[in-house]
Amino acid sequence: MLYSRLLSREGKLIPPAVVFCASLLLLQTAQSPCVLAQTTNPTEDLTRQATLVFKGTVEKTGASTMPAVKANASTAVVHVDQVIDGPGAPPDLVGKQITVQLLDPRSVKAGTQAVFFTKGWLLGNAARVNEFETSGHGI
Repeated sequence: MLYSRLLSREGKLIPPAVVFCASLLLLQTAQSPCVLAQTTNPTEDLTRQATLVFKGTVEKTGASTMPAVKANASTAVVHVDQVIDGPGAPPDLVGKQITVQLLDPRSVKAGTQAVFFTKGWLLGNAARVNEFETSGHGI
């Protein structure tokens, strides 16, 4: 056996149980950096899933900017203050009002400023997106 030949600095035989425990510790330590490298930031995950991530201010709940989208308790008109991520988003979206289909209509009220993680588009003279996560209500 390999471990039967391991000797300490003083030339004494190292007990097999100690060698085994040290091996486990070394294996666990060697794997830790890999595990840490695979963990991701939840905000990064949400951004990757989103079509449009923007900071906005809710102007009116139960409202819509588009005739094709009927206003209901789950819709809100939101002023786009800043586009954080939006590949393919219209370049002039900042400063415009869009309709957001809210994930939880009770989570916002007029004046609420938040970061909206949204999917999907309905474009026309206005825009509509579906919220799947909101961060920082009242920021």
